Parts: sequence; structure tokens; C-alpha cells
Amino acid sequence: MENNNNKKTPEQRLALIYAITEGKIEAENVLKEILPLIEDYFICNAEYKDGEISLRLYNGQKFKIGIKEE
Repeated sequence: MENNNNKKTPEQRLALIYAITEGKIEAENVLKEILPLIEDYFICNAEYKDGEISLRLYNGQKFKIGIKEE
């Protein structure tokens, strides 16, 4: 019996092809893409600076988010 869970739609196959052929993504670009998501999720001041995202929550907490390629 064939397993239909592994079947991909044409759109999923096309997305996979695009992902495989995409050029190298720099860590800086990943952080810059994540920043708007963080700003949408948290009520905070967030900025990208010097290779990190700095978060300042209104309760006084501060966070730094960094990323590096392995």
C-alpha cells in the first residue's frame, strides 16, 4: 500500500526546488528577516545593530539575539 503522507503538491515541489537552488543566506539576513516577526509578537523596542537583535521589554528586561552559521 502506498503512503500518501509523503506526496507533495505541485506548489510544494516548486517551493522545494526554489529552496534547494537558493543562494547562500548570511546570518545577518536571517536576523533582519526575524526582526519584524519579533516586533509583531512582543510589545517592545527591538532593533538590529552590530550583528544582533536587541530587545527591550517595557518591564525592564533586555535581551540580545545573535545567530551564526554552523
